[in-house]
Amino acid sequence: MVNQKNSKEYEPLVSVIITSYNYACYLGDSIQSVLDQTYSNIEILVVDDGSVDESRDVISGFGKRITPLFRDHKGQCAAINTGFTASNGEIIIFF
Repeated sequence: MVNQKNSKEYEPLVSVIITSYNYACYLGDSIQSVLDQTYSNIEILVVDDGSVDESRDVISGFGKRITPLFRDHKGQCAAINTGFTASNGEIIIFF
C-alpha cells in the first residue's frame, strides 16, 4: 500500500495483544516471539488478568519494549477487551 502524502511505502501500526492468566512459564517466549518479528511498526500490549504466579516479573523484565496492563482477574473476554481498548493500531492481532 502506498501512502498518498509522501509516496513512500506505508506501514500501518499493528497492535499485538497478548492476554495471560498464570502462564508465566510461556509468557516470556510469547513476548519474545513478537519482538523477534521483522515488521517494526508494532506495539505490544500484554494484559495480565490477575495472575498469582510470576507473570508480573516476566512482564516487567521486558521494560519499555512492551505496554503492560495489569488488572484484577475477570476472565479472558475482559482481558481481551482491556487490550483492545488500550490499543492504537490499525491492525489488531490477538496472540
